[in-house]
Amino acid sequence: MKHSIIITAAISTLLLTACEKKTAPATPAQTQVASLCAADEKVLFSCQSNENKLLSVCASQDLSASNGYVQYRYGANANAVEKTFPETRNQTQTAFQYQSGLLSFKNGSITYQVYNQGGVAGVRTSWAKDAKRNKNLACMGTVTDNLSELSGVLRSK
Repeated sequence: MKHSIIITAAISTLLLTACEKKTAPATPAQTQVASLCAADEKVLFSCQSNENKLLSVCASQDLSASNGYVQYRYGANANAVEKTFPETRNQTQTAFQYQSGLLSFKNGSITYQVYNQGGVAGVRTSWAKDAKRNKNLACMGTVTDNLSELSGVLRSK
């Protein structure tokens, strides 16, 4: 009987201790999606692709229809960016089109579409001369999507 009282008391203490413990709320740094954007840039879109690469659309803080820049970037990390479009940051607004959550641009014979629609996000590539090379890079996990900031900044389709 003496042992059962001690065990019951120990279990009660453990249960009370477990109930009193609270986990700290997530800080923005813990929930922020990694991106290829610099610290002084806006992250308009970013996610980890099914190819374990980052897909990011970055913009200058002063972005407007006549000022600043927008760039698409693809790569493993900020030190290993494999693709930047456009390469220069001059008059980039004319290189992109935005409408209804879809950002598109053409690089040579390849059309890119950055999308987040119906809970599915990623980047589609369409090759004008070789449809077999068309690809969909799907986002995995959390997606940062601020593409709506491009409304009124870029031309519509």
